[in-house]
Amino acid sequence: MLSHAFSAQGLRDQEARIHYFVDILISRLASHSTPSTKKSLDLGSWFNWKTFGLIGDLAFGESFGCLETTRMHPWIESLFANLKTAVTITSLKRNKLGFLLPLVISKRLLYARAENYRYSSEQVEKRVKYDKDRGDFLDCALKHGNPEKAIDEVTAKGMTMEEFKPNAFSLVLGGSETTATLLSGMVFQLLCNPRALERAAKEIREKFASIQEITFASTAQLSYMLAVLDEAMRVYPPVPILPGRIVPEGGDTVDGVTIVTKAVTIATREQG
Repeated sequence: MLSHAFSAQGLRDQEARIHYFVDILISRLASHSTPSTKKSLDLGSWFNWKTFGLIGDLAFGESFGCLETTRMHPWIESLFANLKTAVTITSLKRNKLGFLLPLVISKRLLYARAENYRYSSEQVEKRVKYDKDRGDFLDCALKHGNPEKAIDEVTAKGMTMEEFKPNAFSLVLGGSETTATLLSGMVFQLLCNPRALERAAKEIREKFASIQEITFASTAQLSYMLAVLDEAMRVYPPVPILPGRIVPEGGDTVDGVTIVTKAVTIATREQG
């Protein structure tokens, strides 16, 4: 239901929206970085404002408005605060210690997590009432979905409202902060490697004579710039919560490295 949004055609459908947010980012950066201002800018925040605005529009049908207000939306601030909580919850559950959650996670953080989901649920409910040809993530799913049906009435072809909500939330989380973190890391690495920065800038400026020439199709031909992005992904991976892996019984070998199982014993206070 969602795969079309990430196909070549789906990306072309979204291109105008992506251009809109990139243009706002560049114009805002230009207005805040004139020689007369004489102050530095936190690009990490600016990248987050841009990516959350774009992904909010594509997944929820409505931008968070961060670039326009040049400040973080309260929902996003709460989301950042919950990332560490998510790591703790995942680790405890993975080690069968979920019963400790009430003792480790504060009620305030649990409430914030609930509020995050409540907000995203309301946004999705608004989105399903919009046009099914917005050029966003949910277009195809809405055309074939059944948002008015209950979860137990789902068919092989459709998605229900209760399935739209967590999927939209996952799309916002997966396509915003991670992208901003990658871009921040890439800029840092380029600034630490002047030769690479000079070569990347040279390729871009020689390829394009105007902003209008910068499109999905034309940027796909920037071989060095794409290599820079791939290398940034390698040395500065943006995902903070890595999925667990289960070693098969008897162990295994991965890229010449022997992986073995390791028994973990959790001692109780009485056992010392």
